[in-house]
Amino acid sequence: MKLCRFFFNCAVIVTSMSCLSIVARTKKGTKLNNAVVFELKIEPKATMSSGAMAKVYIRNVSKHSQRLLLSQEIQFPKPILTKESGQAVELEDSNMNSKFDRTPYQSLFEVLTPGQELEVGTVTIEPYESDSGEGGFVFRFGSFKSFGLNDNAYNLQLKFESRVQGWNLDETQVWQQKNDIWIGIVESKKIHLKIKAL
Repeated sequence: MKLCRFFFNCAVIVTSMSCLSIVARTKKGTKLNNAVVFELKIEPKATMSSGAMAKVYIRNVSKHSQRLLLSQEIQFPKPILTKESGQAVELEDSNMNSKFDRTPYQSLFEVLTPGQELEVGTVTIEPYESDSGEGGFVFRFGSFKSFGLNDNAYNLQLKFESRVQGWNLDETQVWQQKNDIWIGIVESKKIHLKIKAL
């Protein structure tokens, strides 16, 4: 059992391995290529900034450089948060109600060399108090959040789907279809979280 992070009046305990990942599935056309390409991992740390519970990384585990689009506004890992019973926790995505440019510009794409790791974001669970005075905890990752978590056990998994197959040139706005962009799905393994008020 690993105690990950103390907050002002709660602790988040991870009761599974501190670094978990599952390899990517790469789709080429209608065929599934089982070659290992990426891993997505949730890495709890005890020495992070206030309120932070875990960092999320994606790593190129193939033998070749890989290009992909990782953008919070266009395509980003989606958290799947469930109670111990298996019931899904409803997550609010602020991107759904926001207006911004969702154009996949060339400059937004990353090229990861073999073994290169990219930090994707931070998962946080923090105490909060509503206007009515009711307390609880709020989960946040990227544009996703969920209020009303309580002293309970939860399972967290992340899923990233790369589906954008081209980009707009930054200068000319001309769309270009590219064949060197990684297209596929990668999922992290689940980590078990227990929120405990102190």
